[in-house]
Amino acid sequence: MHGKHGARGEDLVVVLFSDRWALYGLHAALASLLAHAQSVCLRVIVFSDGLTSREKKLLRKTAGKFNGKHSFEIRDLNLKWPEGTPSFHGNLTTNARIFLPSLLPDCDRILYMDADIIVLRDVGELLQTPVGHPLSVVCYEPPEGHQDFAVIRANATGPGGRPSHMFYAGFFLTSLATWRELDISKRCAELLPRLSGTIKCPDLVVLNIAFHGRWHSLDPSWNTMLWPRQPKISSEKNGKVIWHFLGVPKPWYPLGRFAHGNFEIWNEWHKKTALARSPLSWIINYLTPRRHYMDFALETLRLIAARWKNKFNESSQAV
Repeated sequence: MHGKHGARGEDLVVVLFSDRWALYGLHAALASLLAHAQSVCLRVIVFSDGLTSREKKLLRKTAGKFNGKHSFEIRDLNLKWPEGTPSFHGNLTTNARIFLPSLLPDCDRILYMDADIIVLRDVGELLQTPVGHPLSVVCYEPPEGHQDFAVIRANATGPGGRPSHMFYAGFFLTSLATWRELDISKRCAELLPRLSGTIKCPDLVVLNIAFHGRWHSLDPSWNTMLWPRQPKISSEKNGKVIWHFLGVPKPWYPLGRFAHGNFEIWNEWHKKTALARSPLSWIINYLTPRRHYMDFALETLRLIAARWKNKFNESSQAV
């Protein structure tokens, strides 16, 4: 993966996964990522889980608007899932990150990103990160009684004893050579079916267990969590940061415009993508039955009702 470009003579491989669930997030993530990468040449690889040829074409159009010195490719995700692998509302794609070493046999140092991210800084700065740890990732302080963290504490062994905190694996810099040396993927694949039914976010839990005591904490600005219920972020705070749209609904879900407190952060970059200029894609998206849309419909309506109530109360107080 080493090339002739970048501040340190390195290219940076950036990897994302997407099925049709995450497609709208992916386009905006790509646009914001490529627009801000100034100090390094990126080799962006998207693994497609069931995307159509038309959807891939639109992704290439979006990347083509911004790639310049960067490169972009789409590869089909072909994985044989371990028997008993748990899903997230019927979705298995999120677990694919634990198989990065076998999916990228020719790569070592890579940056992994979830698709529901907006990048407002130059990821080339990460090449200055110390290489003493196999994983550089943002620390996450779980709330009291966090179910997944309880499972991590019960199963994590190794350097440092029981963990007092965890990391959120939606954005990380890593050495795949070390994954191979430590047999991380095999360890995770064994844990997935064993912990099925006891955890909410399977991939997050098994990676925390496998990398316990072997990760370096990045500044929180590299993966700042943005939940639907959060108030609108002021322009002063919307600076050199990477926003991660956690929870549901995502801004691009049906009625997400009204339910998500920071829809505009995503929409600002969505408007610059090829997908935004494709009305047919919106029609297909909304008319295609999606299990997760139904699963989260009630929560979406609750959020909309709460926002209308807050606006009504604010108007009443103003009068």
